[in-house]
Amino acid sequence: MVSDRFALISNELIEAEVADFVREHRLELLEKGYSKQGTALRIDILSPKVAAIQPKLEEGDVVQFGFSIRNSI
Repeated sequence: MVSDRFALISNELIEAEVADFVREHRLELLEKGYSKQGTALRIDILSPKVAAIQPKLEEGDVVQFGFSIRNSI
């Protein structure tokens, strides 16, 4: 049972929208893959933005921002 506010969004539409977003915001597409059954999609995206870790554990410690998008039909 699913809420009436649930929207089915195809993996193909997600891929197209993410590709546009990555280009527009100058991000890096790290990895894109489907589950073995082909129904679940995962896209990992990395930003060029980095920030120093505070307090620093070692000289040059930084965090690079990124995120994952997952969709399953």
